[in-house]
Amino acid sequence: MGTEEEPRTLKIGIALNPTQRTRMINFLREYQEVFAWSYAGMPRLDPSIVEHFLPLDTEKFPPKRQQLRRQRASLLLAIKEEVVKQINAGFLVVCNYSEWVANIVPVEKKDGRRAMVTLFHDMIHKEVEVSVDDMIAKSKEGEDHLVNLKRLFDRLKEYKLRLNSAKCTFGARSGKLRGFVVSEHGIEVDPDKVKAIKELPPPSMVREVRGFLMRLNYIVRFIANLTDKCQSLFRLLRKNAAMEWDHECQKAFDTIKAYLIQSTILVPPVPNRPLILYLTVRRQSLGCMLGQEDESTRTERAIYFLSKKFAEGESNYPEIEKMCCALLTEYDIEYVPNTSVKGQAIADPLAEFPINEDTPINTDFPDEGILQVDEEKEEPTWKMYFDEAVNSVGSGVGAVLISPDGSHYPVAAKVDFSCTNNVAEYEACILSLQAAIDFKVKELEVFGDSMLTIFQTLGQWKTKDAKLFPYHEYLEELAKNFEKISFTYTPRAKNQFAHALATLASMASISEGNIIEPLEIELAKGPAYCNAIEACEAKPWYEDIRNFLQTG
Repeated sequence: MGTEEEPRTLKIGIALNPTQRTRMINFLREYQEVFAWSYAGMPRLDPSIVEHFLPLDTEKFPPKRQQLRRQRASLLLAIKEEVVKQINAGFLVVCNYSEWVANIVPVEKKDGRRAMVTLFHDMIHKEVEVSVDDMIAKSKEGEDHLVNLKRLFDRLKEYKLRLNSAKCTFGARSGKLRGFVVSEHGIEVDPDKVKAIKELPPPSMVREVRGFLMRLNYIVRFIANLTDKCQSLFRLLRKNAAMEWDHECQKAFDTIKAYLIQSTILVPPVPNRPLILYLTVRRQSLGCMLGQEDESTRTERAIYFLSKKFAEGESNYPEIEKMCCALLTEYDIEYVPNTSVKGQAIADPLAEFPINEDTPINTDFPDEGILQVDEEKEEPTWKMYFDEAVNSVGSGVGAVLISPDGSHYPVAAKVDFSCTNNVAEYEACILSLQAAIDFKVKELEVFGDSMLTIFQTLGQWKTKDAKLFPYHEYLEELAKNFEKISFTYTPRAKNQFAHALATLASMASISEGNIIEPLEIELAKGPAYCNAIEACEAKPWYEDIRNFLQTG
């Protein structure tokens, strides 16, 4: 784009045919003003685009000088050179006796250069993908690529933004975005990124094990059930655990490296095509793979891998199939179980437990005289919903007790002392149990939207906060007053009545000694006023229009 004395180079893809190559070169020559090869070629920007104004009160928050931060000797020359460039270009102005002082933060780039300021304007369109400091102009067909680039360059010219020519590549079928290689085939790991992981020796210290696992966060979505493969490594990170690199650790270390040699290519999902979800459930971890079938090759392609390490309380949860069934009932997902190997439902048990040919058939059926078995229905029990509300006005707790016949008995209390959300949840639960004891309830089902209170009461979560210990012990003492009691977590959407009572109690101003009885809430199915029927006029509705047309 430049001259022999001052060459200006732009990179284009080698996969372009001669016609596309010529059109691309002519297009870039036409829009070469959107590129900047130096600071001198960058125009001034509108402050409304790039300026971030902070309305600070300098009287209450006076400026403070930061302590001088020493830089490495290898960076001092680069910092000095960069500052001189920006002063010559007019980006920086020398200021004497400044009250505001900020240290320079150099950021190393891939090509060895440093940058002190990174400016990028948000331009997200249907034809452009923007991610922090990376931008991609994309198109499915080659003919539409120049059209999308023209829209992008016109926007750049409008706001006087410039592209760094050294970081631009046009007409490419693949490229690096946020550390991954993106192409028409899908997304895969960058070989340069995983090179450091492949060349790592076996760790000899806990710090090296932790560093190895942190590097794996980059490729966690490309390895199936990574958490289960790293269980032996997680064991080394436990408190007071000895650093013993045994055969299982070395096996997990080699298995992960083997995955990096032939990493999976993740493909984007195709709309209006069923998704396939594979689950692998262990006691300590959960792994899943989301895939989709390719109609052309009839093969399954991976979209995303996910793995999760269960916490101590989560490992005691019910089976994952129960949670999946709850998920399937809410969303439009079809569950397809594994088909039998024999193709029939009876073939499997017959093949597993064969009988001899000479075995006589037993024609005696037990309990053949029983004609019908009725299931005893459980009688409805009392139910209790509780919730809390903590806001800037105050705190309040509320609960509603529901009898077997459907009668509602609300209770609420204003918490007149400073407390956290968790403490208020315990206060609400204790209030609900005390109200049930006053009603002499023997069997009670308690519902709340506080996972902490419910799961700590059930024993699935440990109580670690010292403030909650006395509440937890008192709650267990109150539970002994019932012959049968259960605690169930319910979402906020199904606990609106108790939440409304708690909010009302928190915002109301109640003096000491005053008791406010709960209000009776009626259901108004129609307006309070009577229906008004307008009398029909003798003249038609268009009488005024006709007079206007006749008389003007």
